[in-house]
Formats: sequence, structure tokens, C-alpha cells
Amino acid sequence: MYNIKDNINAVAQKTNKFSLASCGAKLDLTIRTWTGVIKDKRSGDELVKDAQSDKDAFRVRKNLLAGHDTLLKEMTSKASEVRKYIGSKGIAWLNSGEFFFPTPIIPHIEEYLSEQKAWFENKRDEFLVDYVDVILPAISFVQAGKGLGHKTNLSEYPSVETIRGKFSFLMFWSTIPSNADVPLSGLTDSLKAHLSGSMVSGMNKVVDDAYAKMWHNLHDRVKTLITNLDKSLGKGEKKARLYASLLSNITELCNDLEYLNIKQDQEMDKARKDLLAIVSDYDIDTLRDSASARTYGGNNNEHFKH
Repeated sequence: MYNIKDNINAVAQKTNKFSLASCGAKLDLTIRTWTGVIKDKRSGDELVKDAQSDKDAFRVRKNLLAGHDTLLKEMTSKASEVRKYIGSKGIAWLNSGEFFFPTPIIPHIEEYLSEQKAWFENKRDEFLVDYVDVILPAISFVQAGKGLGHKTNLSEYPSVETIRGKFSFLMFWSTIPSNADVPLSGLTDSLKAHLSGSMVSGMNKVVDDAYAKMWHNLHDRVKTLITNLDKSLGKGEKKARLYASLLSNITELCNDLEYLNIKQDQEMDKARKDLLAIVSDYDIDTLRDSASARTYGGNNNEHFKH
């Protein structure tokens, strides 16, 4: 039986004897795209005047690329995809937007981000060429029902260089200071001690939060699997359809936990291996075709969800 609260508390009690400094590095990732959206003050003022309302009652936005924003949407979607992937593979660094990565996964993350950055910058350049050669000429011919229609104002469209500056894909790696390292001269001993304590407290919280999330994720994935297996057997209002992601999501999580288990917590490693062994016995086609396999699989995983 894997009790989630006991496991989280056990890890937290060991945290004070642990340092992140030798385990990996911190990543600060910034991805920006041009939105193509601006404030339309004139239209907003007209609405305020017509409604006789408070001057802040209406905020009107104009999408300068209405009807021509396919590439921009593609880049925005890619940026969200990359952020989501990084968030799923790393350990959140408090609420800073940064992520900590254990040493074994850093080469993969660096390779992944390099590929995504190359894709992003190629798409940016493609968009800028399209902006000059296709979008601006098309917008110049105002047509009813196209783009911004009679609200088109060419003076509102930025130059290519201005737009280029709106895009960025920046990656900065930084090391983690040791528990007692306060690299600032000119401070009193008491202030250094205070800062050192604050650093230790912050790093402990990073680790505690990471393990709490890992245990919750593990139990949630298993709970989802068992619920769907039960529903596929008719235990509920309607039978559930079994998707391949039910197993692949658990397998991916178990593989990730191997490197995310930076404290080498034995209970975490045992739970990971036990669960991986169970789901490795099945493939999605077997579960779909065999009611007995679904029953056995659900019973085998039952002790993980408590």
C-alpha cells in the first residue's frame, strides 16, 4: 500500500540533509511572440460616447492580422507546447517561472530546446517575409468582410524590424548555490546568516513541492487508469473507451521519476518500478479485447491509488 501523505512527509523530513547544488542546474526560458493586437482607443472612445458611460467602461482591441495570422498562431501554439513540455520534465522553482533539471536530463533538454529554437526562428523569418510580400499588400486593398474592413489604418502596422524585436526564444542556465553560500561582500554576519537561512528554506521548499507533485501525479495517473478500466467493464453510467495514452502516460511518468528522484528516495523508486512492471505486462489492444485482463490490471494497481 502506498500512502501518499506518509510518503510526502517522509521526504520532507530528509530535506534538510540534502543539497540541490550538485544535482543539476536551473533553467530560465523566455519565449515571446508578436500578438498583432493593439488597443483601438478611437473605437473605445466612440463606444463610451454612445453609451454615455464611464471612460474606462470599454476596451477595444484590433487584430491587425485578422485573416492573415496563420503563421503567428502556429508560432504561438508552438511556444505553448514548448513551455508545457519543459514544465512537465522539470521541477518548478517556487513561483519564479524557472525550472530545475537534474543532471542526467540536461543534455536532452538542451538538445530539445535547440531544435525548438531553430524551428521558432525559421518560422519568424518566414513570417516576416510573408508580412512584407503578402500581408501588407493584401491589407492595402480594403474590402468589406475582409480583415479589419473600413477600420484598416496602415499607419498602425509596425515595421519589420520593430516586429522582429517582438520575437524571442531565450534560454539561460544557472547553477545552484550551496546551502551556506552567500556570495556577497560587505554584509554583516547576521544578515549573511539570515540570507543563508532563506536560501536553504527556499531550496527545501522546491524539493518538498517537487516530491508532493510526483506522488500526486503517480496516484492520479493510476486512479485514472483504474477508473477507466472499471468503466470499460460497465461499472458506471457508461462504458469508457480505452486510449493508448492511458498506459503511455504512466510509462512516461515512471521513466521521468527515475531522474526526478534527486534524493534517491527508496519508496519513490520502489513505487515507480512496481508500477512500471505492472503496466509493462499489458498493451492497450490486450486491455481492449480482454475483460479478464482489464479486471486483473485494475486489481493489480488498486494499492497505488490510496
